[in-house]
Amino acid sequence: AARRSGDGDLSARGRTAPDLAELDVLAGSFNGMAESLAEDIDRRSRIEEALRASEQRHKVIVENSRLGMIFYDNDGTIIDCNGRFVDMMGSSRDRLIGFNAARYSSAKLREALGRALDGEAAVFEDEYTSVTGGVTRSLRIVFNPVSPGATPTGVIATVEAIGERRRSEEALRESAARFRNL
Repeated sequence: AARRSGDGDLSARGRTAPDLAELDVLAGSFNGMAESLAEDIDRRSRIEEALRASEQRHKVIVENSRLGMIFYDNDGTIIDCNGRFVDMMGSSRDRLIGFNAARYSSAKLREALGRALDGEAAVFEDEYTSVTGGVTRSLRIVFNPVSPGATPTGVIATVEAIGERRRSEEALRESAARFRNL
């Protein structure tokens, strides 16, 4: 039974020997250990399946978000992003993954990302020209540290193109100014 169990057969059980008390105790202990290992493997399988299902749900949420999403490691390198962000940057996943935004982005974006890498939430709202795609857009990026207060920490960012909103706000301001001048 010990040999079979060692080979991975957790259904193997020792035979009890009531006339030999020490062997009976040893067989009982062995059987209890084998049952415990089998339960642990079953529990681990259920946990792994639940984790796979959770990862799949999160992947669907991230990929179908109307916002761009970026995951930075603790030195500001992009380790993952969704398709919406790739489109916003006019780039490709291959060019974005591995790009160190903390080093090579605009000064204002580097400053906001740096605060987040230092554990403090930060917001960037301005024109941004994509280093990897050359596209210029008005963006609002919210940087959230994975471990607030820790230094350094990974960062998750959401990106929203705000050009249309800015144009609408400007048109409202112009209309209000014309109205006041009437």
